[in-house]
Amino acid sequence: MPFLRILRDKRGIEHVSLLHAGRDGGTARPRVLYWFRTSPTAKVFGRSPLDETVRRELEARFPALTFDWQ
Repeated sequence: MPFLRILRDKRGIEHVSLLHAGRDGGTARPRVLYWFRTSPTAKVFGRSPLDETVRRELEARFPALTFDWQ
């Protein structure tokens, strides 16, 4: 199941990653499906980190994965 990770560094830059915790060759290594970062001056309140267009593109690109956007 893919999961979202949001990290903020000491400069205030947010890194948003969509990862899949699949198994690669017997070792558990998360695979990056999508990644972006925001500037420290960007103020976005009340919005989802992934908009509807990005969600549909990810579902089309990775049809074997099941996404639970809630």
